[in-house]
Amino acid sequence: MTRSGQGPSHPLDRYLVEVIRPPTGSIDVVALAERARSVAAGSDPARPVRFIRAVAVPEDGSCLLLFEGRQRAHVKAAATLASIGVQRLIRVIRIAPGDPPHRPNDQRHDERSRQ
Repeated sequence: MTRSGQGPSHPLDRYLVEVIRPPTGSIDVVALAERARSVAAGSDPARPVRFIRAVAVPEDGSCLLLFEGRQRAHVKAAATLASIGVQRLIRVIRIAPGDPPHRPNDQRHDERSRQ
């Protein structure tokens, strides 16, 4: 089983979505997180996406959303379905005690959203 409890065992990568700040200058982070969670909960078991959390950055008015998914395209599709204006979507690496080391030149974590 995946970490989301769905489908066959395949590791899920983590992705950070930076949200486009609307012209009004503010983001309803609670509504954004609710939409992200709802869409992720209904994701196809063959293309699982899990919403982890939202982080508001009040100093610049931005919002960051953390997801898990097998592929970047799955997370992008979920964000689009949830009407999340994606400014940037990058693979991120969680580093915790006991985790194996990552390769700093692993190109997959540097991908940016193409709009």
